[in-house]
Amino acid sequence: MNPPEPSGVQLRFATPDDAVTLADLDRRAGPWPWPAAHYQVPCRGTDPAQGRVLLLEGATGPLAAVVYSRVLELGEIQNVISDPGHRRLGLARHLLSEVLAQLRIEGAERCLLEVRASNGPAIALYRRCGFVVDGRRRNYYPLGSGREDALLMSLPL
Repeated sequence: MNPPEPSGVQLRFATPDDAVTLADLDRRAGPWPWPAAHYQVPCRGTDPAQGRVLLLEGATGPLAAVVYSRVLELGEIQNVISDPGHRRLGLARHLLSEVLAQLRIEGAERCLLEVRASNGPAIALYRRCGFVVDGRRRNYYPLGSGREDALLMSLPL
């Protein structure tokens, strides 16, 4: 079941003009951001990778974004970012739910993602959306010193 839509929300596909803004949002959102170059392809929308953004009425730019792709029957969530000052309002969950619905419409039968094992808030978000842990990739993500595991999660669509 989708959460109720927060008021004043607008969802749209990311555009090339959003790449730098999303990289800035990602820098504010966490310690391991993607550079602007990583957002350029999904913001063009010509690759299997797509970007969707969430804006709130009165905000100056996107407050949440999801980068995802679909190849044949598999969807993949590549990145979810949320503005630190607007967390716990259901914005990322709303946007992720819309992306999952879009993947279903496009014919995806299953959606996959990887998440840092230490990222409790993201894991909780994915679980609320129905994802389950399928496995673990040991020492997958870099840390300041050392590495940490990735949890592999999936959701039948």
